[in-house]
Amino acid sequence: MIAAPLSDRRRTRESLSSPTQRLTAEGWYYVLVVAFIIGGAVLREVNLLVLLAGLMLGPLLWNWLLVRWALRHIEASEVPLARVHVGEPLRASWLLHNGDAKLAAWSVVLDEGVRQEGQTAYRRARVVTPCLAPKRSVRVGYKLTFPRRGTYKLGPVRISTSFPLGLVRSSAWLRHRRSVTVWPALGRLRPAWHALLRQSQLGQRTAQPRKGRLEGDYYGLREWRPGDSRRWIHWRTTARLDELTVKQFEQRRDEALTLVIDLWAPEDASEDRIAAVERVLQFAATVIQDRRRRGDQEVHVVLHGESRESWRGMLKGALAVRILDALAMARPTSRKTNPLDARDLASMPQRNVIVISSRERPGQIGWVGCEVTWIGPSDYERWFEAPPGETAIAADREPVRAKEEPPKEEQDEQPEVVTEAGS
Repeated sequence: MIAAPLSDRRRTRESLSSPTQRLTAEGWYYVLVVAFIIGGAVLREVNLLVLLAGLMLGPLLWNWLLVRWALRHIEASEVPLARVHVGEPLRASWLLHNGDAKLAAWSVVLDEGVRQEGQTAYRRARVVTPCLAPKRSVRVGYKLTFPRRGTYKLGPVRISTSFPLGLVRSSAWLRHRRSVTVWPALGRLRPAWHALLRQSQLGQRTAQPRKGRLEGDYYGLREWRPGDSRRWIHWRTTARLDELTVKQFEQRRDEALTLVIDLWAPEDASEDRIAAVERVLQFAATVIQDRRRRGDQEVHVVLHGESRESWRGMLKGALAVRILDALAMARPTSRKTNPLDARDLASMPQRNVIVISSRERPGQIGWVGCEVTWIGPSDYERWFEAPPGETAIAADREPVRAKEEPPKEEQDEQPEVVTEAGS
């Protein structure tokens, strides 16, 4: 998961819409009881019942005044969302600020809808803040677990309170919507995969004298620079020259990995064929994250699907994010075309190509001058261990639902929502 700094990237505080007040279910029951007492007082001409009805209207009016005032000075700030893989928990947070200098806001409830882009079915997450003190801020949030890759929309946000009696609820809306990109699930690469890389890159390693995080063979001496480790200081030379001198090491760097991601499925694809496409994306995402964790690794990635994209460079933060974002939104093609064209072959830094495909290798596809390792559906288990099981969908706590409840078959594909207390 790639987290975003909370202090630097928070959005400007946004004021909520004008609060509106409505009776709760308990409030309607309360009003019916008062109306029944007033009706009895009029029919029976009993003055004590009229007095009792008047006394019961007091708490209702008092509750209305308190909730009307509670949300007038509430402001909300978005905490940027991180990108996650399928099955990983994501904490969605908001920062609530009470601008009132005297009155606290009690039992403030934040509701936010969550749905996948392009779908109508959704869940709502509910978080309760016990107390929002005057001139104080509280961060509230909930955890999401997504069952499938893609883009999910969060919002709009409703903030409400019915404190203290629960007879009248005051609600304000924040129409701001935000989105989160969910990457394919991560599995585990088997030892055979690492052996394949070592074999394909045998004889293509180059030793480059450069400063890196990993220490290799001793190379030489140079002046000290900010960020150098104290362990690299060469004390004898430092004492002789009267200035800090550090050791320079030789760092080995692998030549580029050429990875072709071939997504193919017929127009009337079966469930097994769709599962093969998802397995390819999981396999590719695991390879990208593995190469990224290993440090400065150069890659040449070609994504062949409904749209064609290509990347080449060092697998650092920005490039890895772009590749994984593309994998999250990738769709298979039904055309049986060559996943590599002449331009890709001309720009490849090495002639060893690894193709991860949702189809077995077609007999008519071939590349001149290239050694191709084709990994099809029957070969996945040899190189890659899929993530265990399917992502659980049922929430630990029943979420708030819209007035029109989505069909049951659509609910099964919605993200899991686990609420947390405000902090």
